[in-house]
Amino acid sequence: MAHRRIEVEADDLEAARASVLHQLGTGEVVLKEQVIADGRPHHVARHAATVAEACEMVRRSIPAGATVVEETCTHEPETRKEMLEAFDETEVSQAIAQRLGADAEVAAVKPLTPGRKGFLGLGRKPGSWEVEVHLPASAELTWKSKAKLAAEVGEKPQERFERYPGSGVCDVCNASISSFEAFKVPVATFYGSRAYKNFLRNHPMLSMMGGNVDAYIANMRAMDHTTHSAVCPSCIHMFE
Repeated sequence: MAHRRIEVEADDLEAARASVLHQLGTGEVVLKEQVIADGRPHHVARHAATVAEACEMVRRSIPAGATVVEETCTHEPETRKEMLEAFDETEVSQAIAQRLGADAEVAAVKPLTPGRKGFLGLGRKPGSWEVEVHLPASAELTWKSKAKLAAEVGEKPQERFERYPGSGVCDVCNASISSFEAFKVPVATFYGSRAYKNFLRNHPMLSMMGGNVDAYIANMRAMDHTTHSAVCPSCIHMFE
């Protein structure tokens, strides 16, 4: 059965995935999934000189077909005073940006109590400051669109190798493997793989073993009295 693509739209991803499964034919499975739109609410905030400009910027940021979940919340431009502690005016500006956002403009800075430099970092204490800040107009809203999902479906591919029933580590990368997670690769295939040889050739451990990958593989093959090697899903591509 040839692979085919299914595209669905639903209120959320869970419903979209359920719709894909409902459309599967006999023997088909989902081979690959692509999330085009997640269907989750998204919050948008914009700042401008006036509320009208901020609202227009917010409206332009909503994708076509999206619906507004929460009404626009607007704030007129304002000037306020903030009290904070800092060692210098640079830290004052940084603290204001963290507290009120990058659009907050420091208009005036007034030191109230001086800080202490201390000695070798000991006894160092920030001073207190009064800061006049201009905040631009802002507008906010929350929008939501449908979840969109594309799935490639078809027959489940046949696995070339049997599953390794035990647990332990991958014989290639030493990653931990659980029972029936890895694959049983015959030793002839394992040691004869060109891709595995290239993997060893670029491995930093090889230089510690003389740097000769062919000699290393021959030595490992001679000492290996098993019939199969355990290979994790991340490394199995070297033997297919």
